[in-house]
Amino acid sequence: MVENPKELKEVADLYGISVEQLSLACTERTLKTRNDSYKVPQLAGKAKETCDAFAKEIYAKLFDWVVARINDATSAETHYHKNDTVDYGIIGLLDIFGFESLK
Repeated sequence: MVENPKELKEVADLYGISVEQLSLACTERTLKTRNDSYKVPQLAGKAKETCDAFAKEIYAKLFDWVVARINDATSAETHYHKNDTVDYGIIGLLDIFGFESLK
């Protein structure tokens, strides 16, 4: 059972899916046998783990997207001539997992 339907709706809206689809994805799992598949409700702990894994994946994809946009915006190959002898700097990012140095 979803504790906060408002938050569920906000996430579903961001992803362009229905609240029902997201709710089922978080609270049910599919068991497949040789010939059939069955929907089985998840226990609360497992459902929380599913939601946590989903949130972690969203964060990872968003982080990769931000780094790619920064790289595009600051790319020496794109914004400077090949003959320039410029000492390119480094951008450092600090996120919840630690410090990363990106050339």
